[in-house]
Parts: sequence; C-alpha cells; structure tokens
Amino acid sequence: MSDVASFRKLSVGDAPKIAAAISQLAEIGLKPLFPEREFPELARRKVEELEGISFPDPPLPRTWIGLALEGSEQVFANAIHYQDHCFDGAGEGVYAEVVASIMALAGEEWPSAGATVTATGVVRQGQYGPSSRVEITIRQQDGCAPFDLIAGKGFDWSVVRRLNERLPPEAQGLFAAFLDSNAATIVYLRPAQLRSLGKLFGHDFISEIDQEPEEPPSHSRLEVARHVPLPFGQRVALVGVLLMGGFAASRLIGTIWRGAPYAISGLAAGSLISLADAPLEFIFFVAFYIVAAAVFLWLPINSFVRRRRMLRQARRESP
Repeated sequence: MSDVASFRKLSVGDAPKIAAAISQLAEIGLKPLFPEREFPELARRKVEELEGISFPDPPLPRTWIGLALEGSEQVFANAIHYQDHCFDGAGEGVYAEVVASIMALAGEEWPSAGATVTATGVVRQGQYGPSSRVEITIRQQDGCAPFDLIAGKGFDWSVVRRLNERLPPEAQGLFAAFLDSNAATIVYLRPAQLRSLGKLFGHDFISEIDQEPEEPPSHSRLEVARHVPLPFGQRVALVGVLLMGGFAASRLIGTIWRGAPYAISGLAAGSLISLADAPLEFIFFVAFYIVAAAVFLWLPINSFVRRRRMLRQARRESP
C-alpha cells in the first residue's frame, strides 16, 4: 500500500455534495441568504468559482463543509469568508469595511443602526521599534473602546477577540474563526452551535485569538519608522542638550585657539603662563568644558549612531 496521499480536483459533479453541506450548516444555526430551493444553483456557482482546486481523495470530513463556506459569494448572514495575506498596503477604508462586515454577522444582537466604524493609521512602539497599526473606532450610542490591529500582509484576526469583548451585554452569541494558511472563515453562533459546527467541520472555530508576535521590521516598515517624528518633549530635550554641548565646545575651542601661553584672569595685565604652570583653578576650568562638551555632544550623537545601526541591521534582515 502506498503512503503517498491521493488528491483529486473539484468538478461540476461535486455540486450536490456542496448543496447538501449548505443544508447541514443551516440545520446547526447558520442562516442562509437564499431559499433552500436555490441551494443546488448556489452550489453550482461555487464549483464554477472554485473548480480545479485539489482536495484529499477520499475527502476529509471538512471538505464539503469548507467548500460551502468558501468563495467570494456570501451564503450565510452569520458567516463570511476572507482571503488572507492580501492586505499589504490596504487602505484604512478596507480595515473599516472588514470590521464592519464582521460586526454585521451578529445581526439583531449587535444592531448596526447608527453605528459607524472608522480606521486610522497610527504608529505605536512595538517589540522591534515603531510599528504600523490601524486604530479601529466603533462609534455607537453606548460607546465602545477603540482598539489597535497590527497592519501587515496578513489581516490581524485578533479582531475576533476584540469584538467579542465589545459585544452588547444581551448578546448570546460569539464571533469565532477558523484560520487556514491563506484564508479565514468567521461565524457568529451561540456556544452550543459552535460546538456542533466543530463536530461537523472536524475542527473547532476559535473565539479567543491573540495577536501574532510581531516580525522583525521589513524595509517598508523601516521607512515608516524612519519618518516617525520624535515626541515634542524629546525634541526640546535634544535641542537643549545640543546647545549646552555646543556652548561648552565653543568655550573650549576659544581657549585652545588663543594658544599658549594663556592669560589668567586675576593676574596682572600682560602676565602670561604656560598650561603646565597654570593654577589648579584654570586646569579645572578647562577640564570642565572638555567633560561638558564630551557628555552633551555624545548623547545625541550616540542616539543617532544607534538608530542608524538599527536601520542598517533591519535592511540586512529584510526579505
């Protein structure tokens, strides 16, 4: 017996199996947007869209259920399918649209009348420095705390947990997701219905999804970080440090520029001595300006050098 898995491609003859899967999903609580008599035609359209994809032969338990949930055409009012890994460079409106469409799955349990979803691009301090985020704000009568999603090529599906945390108190369902390698299927069901869906599908739909760990910055994120302005307080402090360092350096340079022998304050006019014969007070005076210039100029220069080193390292690590 061969250990090599066998696969076959989806064909028009599989449409009845997808139609049957749509009926099974309706029985456990998913709400079809089409009457039952249209299920065969709906399944046929899905086959036309997905025809040619491969799946195990014999099919796995989730094969027909998964195909019933996939595709660009939404079949159920409380389930939606998204292709993932295609959000790189997506605008703020796309993020707002995705969040609003997930909220709509709750139907009457989270009335969307009068509620608006807005997304705003922001930069937060992340694990690897400045990180691009999208701040989601849901404006509704009862209020709703805003939250951040990490902006990247793959969508941040921790939005499922964030929305569950903000459901109205009277809501009885939960948002849950099945995440495939390049897609996500989101549903809104009661806990018992979610368990039934997991048994039918062969995998659980998860309602508690945490944010994925941030990846080291790519070149595009590097460009974002490079143009992030310093906070106002840090800019003021940096200017002050530079001024103090510049003043100390100018006094030191002025003293050296006059050369030896040096004129010492308090001595008779024309009394000149060499640095080697200078009193301790004068030695301290010169040493103070050397230390002040070194410290106050070293701080901003060191900060600049470290930032440049980080940027070069990020370039080397970027794909």
